[in-house]
Amino acid sequence: MKTKLFTLLLAVAASVGTMFAQGTKIGNLYYNLNSTNKTAEVTYKSYANYRYNEGWNITTANIPASVTYEGTTYSVTSIGASAFRDCSSLTSVTIPNSVTSIGASAFRDCSSLTSVTIPNSVTSIGYEAFISCSSLTKVNITDIAAWCNIAFTSSYSNPLFYAKHLFVNDVEVTDLVIPNSVTSIGNSAFYNCSSLTSVTIPNSITNIGDEAFSWCSSLTSVTIPNSVTSIGGGAFSGCSSLTSINIPNSVTSIGGEAFYNCSSLTSVTIGNSVTSIGDYAFADCSSLTSVTIGNSITSIGNYAFYECGSLTSVTIPNSVTSIGLYAFQKCGLTSAIIGNSVTSIGTGAFRDCSSLTSITIPESVTSIGQGATFQECTALESVHWNAKNCTMEVLGNGSYYPPFHNLSNITNFSFGENVETIPYYLCDGLSGLKSIIIPSKMKRFGYNYAFNGCSNLTSVTLNSNSVLNDYDFAYETYGSYSLRDVFGSNVKEYIIGNGVTSIGDYAFVKCYNLTSITIPNSVTSIGYKSFCYCTNLDTLSLGKNISQYGDQAFAGCSKISTIYNYRERPAKLGSEIFKDVDYFNCTLYVLAGSVDMYKSSGSDWKDFFFIEPIGAESVTTDELIVTPHDNTADIVWPAVSDANTYEIEIAKDGEVFCKLVFNAQGQLLSIAYAPSRANVAQQAQEAGFSFTVTGLTSGTTYGYTVTAANSASQVLDTKQGTFTTTGGINTAVDNASVESTLTKVLRNGQLFILREGKTYTVQGQEVR
Repeated sequence: MKTKLFTLLLAVAASVGTMFAQGTKIGNLYYNLNSTNKTAEVTYKSYANYRYNEGWNITTANIPASVTYEGTTYSVTSIGASAFRDCSSLTSVTIPNSVTSIGASAFRDCSSLTSVTIPNSVTSIGYEAFISCSSLTKVNITDIAAWCNIAFTSSYSNPLFYAKHLFVNDVEVTDLVIPNSVTSIGNSAFYNCSSLTSVTIPNSITNIGDEAFSWCSSLTSVTIPNSVTSIGGGAFSGCSSLTSINIPNSVTSIGGEAFYNCSSLTSVTIGNSVTSIGDYAFADCSSLTSVTIGNSITSIGNYAFYECGSLTSVTIPNSVTSIGLYAFQKCGLTSAIIGNSVTSIGTGAFRDCSSLTSITIPESVTSIGQGATFQECTALESVHWNAKNCTMEVLGNGSYYPPFHNLSNITNFSFGENVETIPYYLCDGLSGLKSIIIPSKMKRFGYNYAFNGCSNLTSVTLNSNSVLNDYDFAYETYGSYSLRDVFGSNVKEYIIGNGVTSIGDYAFVKCYNLTSITIPNSVTSIGYKSFCYCTNLDTLSLGKNISQYGDQAFAGCSKISTIYNYRERPAKLGSEIFKDVDYFNCTLYVLAGSVDMYKSSGSDWKDFFFIEPIGAESVTTDELIVTPHDNTADIVWPAVSDANTYEIEIAKDGEVFCKLVFNAQGQLLSIAYAPSRANVAQQAQEAGFSFTVTGLTSGTTYGYTVTAANSASQVLDTKQGTFTTTGGINTAVDNASVESTLTKVLRNGQLFILREGKTYTVQGQEVR
């Protein structure tokens, strides 16, 4: 017990000895005396009434190198925290070479202090040591090397924050030459030193600290040697006279705000060893016109080039994987090339780039920020979206604010061939978008509002088999869900690509503005109600390989008047497939050799009253040949070199009965009957062209003229002649005796008689 008590007493005595004479007044200053190592720290009298030192109203403070108290001499090694705080009358202070540290807030609010000399011995200055020393105009030192090595806790620690003028042995520094003995320039070392015009950094320097030259507003040039490996945050921020900077290959990192607000900086070259550009690194460099980003950079920080209004182009190399938030906001970019390794583009990255006209999003991008990544890019006209699988960030409240929201100038929005998914609301509000092409590898977009508000979108090309069979189309919870809900109700044209093999249930249901559809030869099946209630669908072209038709596929399409079916043998039809289609007022065109098969009693297509040939499949001729029939005539004419159009006129009694115009490939461009008749599609032939003119009268003589013209409408060849249709007027139908058993129908300007399931002309010639 006695041993333990004795040890405790020794410990207490040692503690008391170390803290002996706390706040001891010697002269007009107070000190904390350490009896163990015989050192003294300048301190304040008391905290009461916020008067830290009895000398708070003194004008001059001469701190001695040592003090003697009760026969013991103490070396003054530090100025403690808040030692001279609120000494508002203090105008000058002398700090001896024995002092190695100045504490936090040591001279805070010394509003009358005009100058200070910092000795070489000082190695650290605490947080806000000289804050609010608003009258400081001069900082005097004796050695640049020692000054560079001081550890400033913050910019307010440095008396240059207010003084702005640095003197070495009372000579002001304008052209700073840092000696070779220095290996690192400390944080805030020359902060706000507005008198500096140039800086020479030796090859011995490896690091330029945070805010080292921040707000040196007169600094016009600085050369960074190859020895430097890092440039700290804010190192040259606010250097408004700096015009150019070359960052050597030795530099591996550039801190945030490194060159922030260097408003005269016109060009920047970033070496090939830098791996990242920090947040705000070049923000507000309003004169920056050129930036070269090295191939080693992997990330561009938030606001990195914010408000670089003169920066017109940027190439982001393939090494970069991420572009930070608002990285290029308010830049003057007209061109931006994003490298193929970028995986994320932050919210607002290109916002307010009002001169940017086009952008390509690479395949590598997997996430894109919303918050209008491209908002106010009012000149943006073209977007090429290559991102294979990309998601969009969701705001905290679960809402979306898409990257291209309401950019009405975008008229061209295209997708790369490897795109599989697109983010929600991607093209939201693109009122200038008129057409879109969906690539073949797109897996699905579902009901994701991708094209919400694209009010002028009228044409959609669908090359993906997957999206036309998306299972979301297969239900009717609130009415029918279809492509109409994805692309809007204004689409008039859907182009189905050759890679599509099937059309799923409900795919085009209620696409009210759809007037025609061509289903390519690659399609083999059409699903249940796939085109149901397309109430304005007029013309339907069916590929030759469709073998399966779902029930009610075209039900409710009451305006269908023309169907082209290129399948040789009639396919089986689902139930009510053409429900509401008028079989008498709709003409079914099939291959010339297939007409009888489609008319046969075993065909599901037999209910169409008019089944007519599309044309011969192959024709070889050097002469014009006309083969008349009862009510039709086959015209075959040769190809003419350099012909751009072929025009055929059929005349009766000197008046034109029919005029047809074909292109250079023999495809029908227009057909005009007297009266008008619907267009009939043609196929290109091998060496000649063929067309079957219908609606003729049996036993009647017609004249014909075939004219070939070039692109300048100059006639290259003309052939004329006459032909007479075969047969004659059959025994006329006795209308009086059969009035109750027949129906008269006017179709395409011609009168037909329907009797006992058969159709006749008024001359009695059977049509069906």
